Amino acid sequence: MRNDEETTLTPDRLLDAFFGQAGINWKALCLPSRAALAFQSGGLESLRALSKAEPIGSWVFPISNQPLFVGEYHGEEVLVAKMPVSAPNAVAYAECLILLGVDQMIVTGAAGSIHPEAPAYALVATTSAVREEGTSYHYLSASTIVQSSDMLLARLQQAAEKRSVPLRRGPTWSTDGVFRQTQAKVAHYRSMGILTVEMELAGLFAMAMKRGIELAGLLVVSDTHYDEPQIVSFSEQYQQSQHVGAEIILDALCQAEG
Repeated sequence: MRNDEETTLTPDRLLDAFFGQAGINWKALCLPSRAALAFQSGGLESLRALSKAEPIGSWVFPISNQPLFVGEYHGEEVLVAKMPVSAPNAVAYAECLILLGVDQMIVTGAAGSIHPEAPAYALVATTSAVREEGTSYHYLSASTIVQSSDMLLARLQQAAEKRSVPLRRGPTWSTDGVFRQTQAKVAHYRSMGILTVEMELAGLFAMAMKRGIELAGLLVVSDTHYDEPQIVSFSEQYQQSQHVGAEIILDALCQAEG
């Protein structure tokens, strides 16, 4: 009998096609179970420097066309990689990493703030996501609240407290319409206590819940949309926030002691 839930394109078929043409046996790859994943180059470089991560092989990974890196932090092995932008690409990429053994992921990237509780440069640990994108609905029903791993969220909080770094916690609004964040929508979601807006976390949370893995997001506020809008993502202070966020992510994943 046909299984209507069976998909026609799967991560293993994609990896077979991608690596097969290069003669690489991807099934022999053994990735760390923990992954620190960055959407932006600055976050990636901080994660790499802190964990002394080096590339695996000379090939790039499908979907992202970027290498994978493996490093060590607090004596624990960790995967470091650059996530592709947009929910469909990020989720497909994460699905491939799961196939290769990853079951704990913390992702970091830029986010717009729609609430004064999340000012410019702030670090925000995302608790759940408003689903105004398309990808999450292919994993979970429309009535399901998509949310972070409680375990990783608690570890992020502990890591921030150990470093005496303020960490905001709250929901995000995931949208496909980068330039359709209207004043009416911003005001509506702000009134609901939503702190940030970005593109990927609703899809990533839904996928993680469906697949039974741990996933959390730590966002860095790169632009604000309350009072007078401003963009701060090109400033030195923003880069510093990315670096501090990378330290917290690695502490949380690798469970720093002391």
